[in-house]
Amino acid sequence: MAKVFADSSILIARVASRTGASRAILTMSEIGLFQLVISEQVDAPILAAAVLAKVDCLLSLNTKDFTPNVAEQSGLRIQTPAQFVTAIREIVDRGLQISDPSQVGEMKILQS
Repeated sequence: MAKVFADSSILIARVASRTGASRAILTMSEIGLFQLVISEQVDAPILAAAVLAKVDCLLSLNTKDFTPNVAEQSGLRIQTPAQFVTAIREIVDRGLQISDPSQVGEMKILQS
């Protein structure tokens, strides 16, 4: 199963919105599309924890600190919840079936 790392901003945003991407992320995790790993740390510890957890993607609303340069240097795919949900919608719109959730990363649905 694909593993997706999210910082605590995703949980906070989910509480604030009944229809946003953060809520969709948590719902998709609950139904088993991927395993969600959540951290309550800030910035550098979050990045380190995500790298150590060997996740497929790091989700954060913190685009100020988690830049494309940070993604490149860390080797992680870093996305906002909206980018992640958009990528999944594109897969669904193309009519692809995910029979094995571990193929999520292989199908590049997490790429921005």
